[in-house]
Amino acid sequence: MNYLAHAYLSSNQQEILVGNMISDFVKGKTKFNYPPGIQKGIALHRAIDEFTDTHPATKKAAAFFRPAYRLYSGAFVDVVYDHFLALDTNQFKTADDLQKFTDGVYKTLEQKISLLPLRFQKILTYMKQHGGPLLKEIIVSDAGSTDTTRQLAADAGVTVVVSPQKGRAAQMNYGATVASGDILYFIHADTFPPPSFGSDISKAIVDGFNFGRYRTQFDSDKMTLKLNAFFTRFDLFVCYGGDQTLFMTRVFFVKLYGFEGNMRIMEDYDLVVRGGVEVG
Repeated sequence: MNYLAHAYLSSNQQEILVGNMISDFVKGKTKFNYPPGIQKGIALHRAIDEFTDTHPATKKAAAFFRPAYRLYSGAFVDVVYDHFLALDTNQFKTADDLQKFTDGVYKTLEQKISLLPLRFQKILTYMKQHGGPLLKEIIVSDAGSTDTTRQLAADAGVTVVVSPQKGRAAQMNYGATVASGDILYFIHADTFPPPSFGSDISKAIVDGFNFGRYRTQFDSDKMTLKLNAFFTRFDLFVCYGGDQTLFMTRVFFVKLYGFEGNMRIMEDYDLVVRGGVEVG
């Protein structure tokens, strides 16, 4: 969340800045695919995160926000840090100075766009419009596919895991075991969530919902599919479906013991029904 702080601590060195900004999108050994300067920026980003996340002041601030914002207390602290940095006249004397600095960051990223991970390239415009991504990570849970799925995903900078058991339910369960976030969002590979999914899910969590899903919308003019999509607005068993995507807090997912791993189809229906019973 605190991109301003990471950019500021890059000391106006372009490759350091690029590495500092893309670090969360670079997984494992893929960091060695970048020039040494960018590798230093990636390492700097992680050192900054390690220092701030373990600092007593950060823990105290997170504890202050936790009663009201629960899982998002850490994100609120990040935003607060950037907020006070933006208002610090010792660093940015005027609003114009802050704007010039921000414009310079975007200009550098755009100049180096060929070096950016694919996902970061796609999200750059979104960052400029909405103030930053809410994604912590993307995990592709494979089960021994024989095409180029894993390589394409790895090249895009996402985390790729190979589930020991085939089937969507088992693969999503396995992906959840390696996820580091407090909120899980399950998306089938052929499904696109709306651009506002991050803020939508954030609001739902803050409003007290442990899980939820979208209505379905098909990229088709067929009347039967439009009719199907219409009925997904109703909370009825026959209106559920995996293509609606599904978010769930990690705590609630664990409480439900995840997806029923032996189910070959309709695992989403089963989890949603059990979730509904749990919340009453």
